[in-house]
Amino acid sequence: MKNEGLFDRILRIIFGVGFFVFGYIYFENGWNYLFYFLGLILLITGLTGYCGLYNILHISTIKKKEKKEKKFIGEKKEAGM
Repeated sequence: MKNEGLFDRILRIIFGVGFFVFGYIYFENGWNYLFYFLGLILLITGLTGYCGLYNILHISTIKKKEKKEKKFIGEKKEAGM
């Protein structure tokens, strides 16, 4: 179940790419792998829309309007079949 809103996901993707680039350009001797790892985590959570830490802490950044729109679209599809 997704628990990240659109703005949260966009920020995670931007920062994930930023960590990759920052680690590649500015660090060597093992520190770059830390930035690669952090960038990878941010990219995965941004692309999937799910954050395990948010789930543990019962946090959701999805706006109520987004939830209602998704529900309504799902109901339309089921009614048409």
